[in-house]
Amino acid sequence: MNPIYFVDETIIHKIIFQNSFSLIKLLLVTYILFYYLPKKIFPQPKTAFQIEIIVINMVYMISYIEIFVTLFVFLRVFSIPIFLILLVATKFFFIKFYDKKDPFEILANIKTSFMIQILDILDNPKLFYKKFIESSKNKILSFQKKITFYNVLRFIFYLGVISYIFVETMTRGLESVSYSIADTAQFVDWVTHLQQNILYDKNQAGADMYGISILIFYIYTFTNIDVIILFSIYPSLLFLALYLSIFYVLRDFTKSNFVAIFGIMFHGIILMSPLALDILGGIVQTDHPLINYFGAFSYYIPSKEQLHSLVYFPLESYYRYATGMAYEHASVFVLLNAYFLIKLLQYKTNKYLILYTLTLLLVFTFHGGGAIPLAVISILIALNGALFLKIDKSLFKKGVLAVLLATIIGNLWMFSMLKYGIPEDFGAAAPFLDKLLSTKQYTQSIVKMGLFDTAFIAINKVHYFLMALFVFNLILFLFKKEKFVNLSFLMIILGIFIIYFGPTFGFPNVASFLRLGEYFFFAVTLLVSITFYYIYKILPKVLILSLLYFLLIFSILAVPKWINNTAIQVLINKTEWTSIPEFIVKINQTNLKYSWSFVSYVQDYTKVKNKGYHINVDDFLLQYSPLDKYLKIATQKVFIAVEGFTNPYKGLNEWYYRWRYRIQSNLKAWILTYAMNHNNIKIAYRSKLVTIYEIDNQEYIDYLADKRKKEEREKKKKKEKDEFRGK
Repeated sequence: MNPIYFVDETIIHKIIFQNSFSLIKLLLVTYILFYYLPKKIFPQPKTAFQIEIIVINMVYMISYIEIFVTLFVFLRVFSIPIFLILLVATKFFFIKFYDKKDPFEILANIKTSFMIQILDILDNPKLFYKKFIESSKNKILSFQKKITFYNVLRFIFYLGVISYIFVETMTRGLESVSYSIADTAQFVDWVTHLQQNILYDKNQAGADMYGISILIFYIYTFTNIDVIILFSIYPSLLFLALYLSIFYVLRDFTKSNFVAIFGIMFHGIILMSPLALDILGGIVQTDHPLINYFGAFSYYIPSKEQLHSLVYFPLESYYRYATGMAYEHASVFVLLNAYFLIKLLQYKTNKYLILYTLTLLLVFTFHGGGAIPLAVISILIALNGALFLKIDKSLFKKGVLAVLLATIIGNLWMFSMLKYGIPEDFGAAAPFLDKLLSTKQYTQSIVKMGLFDTAFIAINKVHYFLMALFVFNLILFLFKKEKFVNLSFLMIILGIFIIYFGPTFGFPNVASFLRLGEYFFFAVTLLVSITFYYIYKILPKVLILSLLYFLLIFSILAVPKWINNTAIQVLINKTEWTSIPEFIVKINQTNLKYSWSFVSYVQDYTKVKNKGYHINVDDFLLQYSPLDKYLKIATQKVFIAVEGFTNPYKGLNEWYYRWRYRIQSNLKAWILTYAMNHNNIKIAYRSKLVTIYEIDNQEYIDYLADKRKKEEREKKKKKEKDEFRGK
């Protein structure tokens, strides 16, 4: 069996337990930080259902963090006490200027009420106890009345859907603590700088969007979960935000919880599975595309040979959400922003103007590439609004101001380019910017792929069906009462279709299909869900619940799963054996900060940073001899990671490991030679694929201390002699 597919049973159960415990802690703190806290601080909507309140507070708090935590770190003054003081000041601000009340008077009233209550309890504790018991009984009776067989079944169904999707999406995060994608190392490094109140560092990533790093740094500050573990389990919060957003949009549009949960099922079970292959379709890359004509229209089609060499990417979107990448964070707020734009045009209230502004700001803050599909969607919704006379002069001015404000604040990171220059690449999210600015990535792509390479989606039967479904809903919506809202909702789907299928009809590629697939998932989810709405309207709720139960059970049994796919096993050990970062966590827990050094490959540098010292294995072999009396590394302990079987990962760019197997052989020989000449080395940790050797380097530390004392004595004697001669 190829070891890249190997799961180390000797350690994986420990990782699962450790990550599960940390995940529970993360979810509890998240509830406080992103729901309870903002609910107490920010003005709350008076007429809103529970999910809307949760989503709105999530938007408020994340925006607040991205603005003020970033500012405080930039000023190098961020700390928990200062941030808490800011929260209190913010609450006072809203009491004074939004509620139009005196905050100090409110505090005095709270103090008086509290003292009266305490005195009442002390005066008559039996009466207080009696009232407490009666109140508790009334609450229990009220809750019991709501408990019906139907409500219990509905609750179990909701719980089943959430649990199943959670297992499907978080398997990799619970089983591994290694980097699943190269970008993660950059974000981990960034968080270590943020801990020192450094927003940008010349040795880090240069100019880049700071959204995800600031958010994870904020979470780390209040959870104190090891960054290695946090980056593995953190994607659970991204999935939570994603499905809360989908649920909110569908629930608010259809006024049905069942349609909303169906949408989550479809996205989380069908689209986040290998079945997404035919839904996404395949990519054709060619210099000579075939053109087919349909009346006055023309579009690209693949040749017979190209049909056998299509590029499929069903794992890409699932994988990037499961690893919590920045572009995927932006996609969540793209969906919310488009829907808040519809609500703004419908009601013209400040509430939706603020939410529209904040979500647009967050799109730019997390990843400006998300603004590309959002621009097409927003233009279509705005044109539909103009058609229905929803845009007046006042709203137009406010909208333009909101867009400018969100664009400026959301793109403040671009000022870092004045110091660090243009990024080497903008990546698959915005390849046209690479072309416009002639970045390093664009030059490499010309060499690799050719200047005139064309890429488009080969339209298949599933796509034709989805297009027919769109036309079907369009016709039905034309005969409904609220035409503006219904047609605007379809504009979200149409905008994504235009971006996704546009290159097939000769339009330029504005983003890689590997990224646009996530938005295509949104379009398909919304389209299938509003179609399911018609079934929901016909059948009674009991039958709908029975149907959903059937679909859930059928999906669990019949739908193929990524967790059973060898591709997921590859992700667990993609860049290194996952036991290495797990052992780093253990070393950090059992040793003082900066009292140890760790010898391994470069991908562990950011994991060790701010905890100990990292030495690249190549440098270690070149600079330190196993025959010397002392290992001249000035830390009390030195840990060396040795691979029992060499990981196939070869590194990137300057860290390309051409002779990785030979390097590991040399390292094993170094340890053997050292052990023959010293008695201070032992095995600290071991799994089936990795052994961590520990060298007790205290003797060298003592030698350095004695040497320093000797030098100080000599300096003192020399100084005394010089003074004596001077006299």
